Amino acid sequence: MGALDENLTRRQSALGLFTRFSRSLGLHQTGFGTGHMISYGAVHDPEHAGKHAMQAGVFNVDTGDIEPLDEALINEHVRHSWFRPYQNGKHPSKGETVPDYQPESDRYTWAKAPRYGERVMQTGPLAELVIGGDKLVQDIHQKEGGSTWLRQFARLRRIGHSMWFMRRIVSELASDIDAPFFNPPSPGQECDGQGAGLIQAARGGLGHWVSIKDGVVDRYQIITPTAWNASPKDSNGRHGHWEQSVLGLAVDDLDNPLMVGHVIRSHDPCLVCTVHMLPTGKRIRYGV
Repeated sequence: MGALDENLTRRQSALGLFTRFSRSLGLHQTGFGTGHMISYGAVHDPEHAGKHAMQAGVFNVDTGDIEPLDEALINEHVRHSWFRPYQNGKHPSKGETVPDYQPESDRYTWAKAPRYGERVMQTGPLAELVIGGDKLVQDIHQKEGGSTWLRQFARLRRIGHSMWFMRRIVSELASDIDAPFFNPPSPGQECDGQGAGLIQAARGGLGHWVSIKDGVVDRYQIITPTAWNASPKDSNGRHGHWEQSVLGLAVDDLDNPLMVGHVIRSHDPCLVCTVHMLPTGKRIRYGV
């Protein structure tokens, strides 16, 4: 295939159409939000125990450096959330999730406000690829910043990485198909302790923190990727990433704010984690 034919094929591809359409709308110039990014690392590297094929870390936009991830710096604020208030941020191992719905106050969401130290963060495929070392995405990010378009492009490019790693993992499993894959706990064993599980899910960094007392779960807290991105203002009044992404954005039609939709949807939002059921004393009957 000649260079001319190859360029034409690329232009006619779905990715080519998406890129031309998105950039014609100016999506590469909007929706930047916070430049700080967090990734828990993707795909365990079987050749290097305890390491990821795509490293975990934190991108510091002020210095341009990728810093080591320090789980102890993760905390959550509830100053503007509908939960029982506490001072400043709490590490998830000490976190509280006690509903306190007050619609007439200055609180406005069921989402908490995760922070990394004092920094507002974003997470997702863009963070995963920038921190994980994808040269193409790193180069575009350095030249144009973390725009609405680049977040969507990174999501598509991440599929290629995922397919390559999946093929590699399946091949390695097949080469030792009879190896043990699960170590069951001893029955009746009681223990106390705390644990954390951090994984890079499809939408970004997902964290689970558990506390066990007398052999049963005593406390459990989760910070979803959407919680990082959709967080409200924190105790110091700092807007979350989505809020920063749309501040100052021109809206031509208030009844159909398309550009706001483009910005928010570039994060693949999942707000199910902010839906809560509360006891009201009323009985509700659902039909089939």
